[in-house]
Parts: sequence; structure tokens; C-alpha cells
Amino acid sequence: MDRDSLGSSGSGGKGAWEEEYSAHPVPPFSIDSPVIQHLLASWTADGQKLRYVSLWLTVLVSDKPVPNTFPSGLQLVGLKTEIKDGFLTLIVPMLRQRHPGNKMMVHTRRESATKWGLKIKVEPEVGADAAGRGVGGADGVGGAGLREEEEEEEEEAKSYEPSPGRQP
Repeated sequence: MDRDSLGSSGSGGKGAWEEEYSAHPVPPFSIDSPVIQHLLASWTADGQKLRYVSLWLTVLVSDKPVPNTFPSGLQLVGLKTEIKDGFLTLIVPMLRQRHPGNKMMVHTRRESATKWGLKIKVEPEVGADAAGRGVGGADGVGGAGLREEEEEEEEEAKSYEPSPGRQP
């Protein structure tokens, strides 16, 4: 079924989170490339959001060990279809290449006729302490894992706001 043809649940409601399994090739450029920077700048003009997500991505695609206290998840809401697709075809393959032995989960959800939600979570490496690592709730970052309960979904914000004191 074409992902763009999926309807939302109810009139004006949100669809269910669906795991993304697609395997796109890793692009021939880095996370710091102008292509990725253009994708992020097309997502938001908010400098704080751009810095947070850029740093989050840079840490997770680097060859250095990820700190145990680093947030393992990211949730973005209100994405245009082309921005969601850009994350899925350009950024997610980079993350999957860097974390092949770890369980990485990517979920999308139709929020309206033109907007999508995206959740990315990279499980801690074997033997790593997972304390403090999770996917965000209403603020988009931080928290305690992927949330699927309807009650919590209703609390999600329409925009990303980093948690105070939870910078990567």
C-alpha cells in the first residue's frame, strides 16, 4: 500500500504509528553535507532545533562510542511529506549503517492530510547502560522509550521543543 494513501484514524485524527522497514542505500555524502543541511533547514528555521537535531545526528553517525546518557530517540512532528521522506531516504540509512548490530526502530504516523510524525530510536549497544536514553514525548526529545498509548499521544505537541537541561 502506498504510504501517502494511508488515511488518518477518524475525522481529523492521527493515524497509528507504523514501523518503517525500507532499506535505502547509504548516500555518498556525510551528515555534514550541504544536502543534509538543506533537508534540516527545510524542516525548520529555528536555530535551536537545528543545532539539537544536527548534534544528535552527528553523535549517532560518528565512529566514537555513544555516551550512555545520550538520548537514544528523537521524535519530530508536523513534518511535510517530502521532509519525512528525506529523513527516511538520506538520514536513516546513515544511522542504520553506523548501528548495524543494534536494534534501530523507525516509526512514522500520518498526523493530517499533509503532515507526518517521525520517531527514530537507536537501542543502546550491548552492555551499555540505557539509563536516561529514550524517545521524547510532548517536547520531542528525552523520556522513556517509544510511546504508543493513545493517552500519551494526545499530549504530543505540534512542534519540537528540546527539554530543558537535556542537550545531547
